[in-house]
Amino acid sequence: MNADNLIGLLHGLARHTPELPGALCRNNIGLFDSERPADVAASIALCERCPALRRCADWADSVDPRYLGGTVGGRHYPSTRRNPAPSAAGRAPRR
Repeated sequence: MNADNLIGLLHGLARHTPELPGALCRNNIGLFDSERPADVAASIALCERCPALRRCADWADSVDPRYLGGTVGGRHYPSTRRNPAPSAAGRAPRR
């Protein structure tokens, strides 16, 4: 992938990432990306009291779960499920 393609991909992904004012995950990325059971439990506990939980969970529901990793919207997506090369930034919400 050349630099222009990479920049385009990153721009597309950022465009589909929601604004989450007050999100408790800010500045705690390592915790939310961790696979350690204690960190997973701690990140989910933070999500449960986060003012941005509903909007974050709605966004996570709109993304193919193969492209999610770590704790997002109060759920944990193991990194072993991730698709290393996503071809789309999102999909229709699950019903």
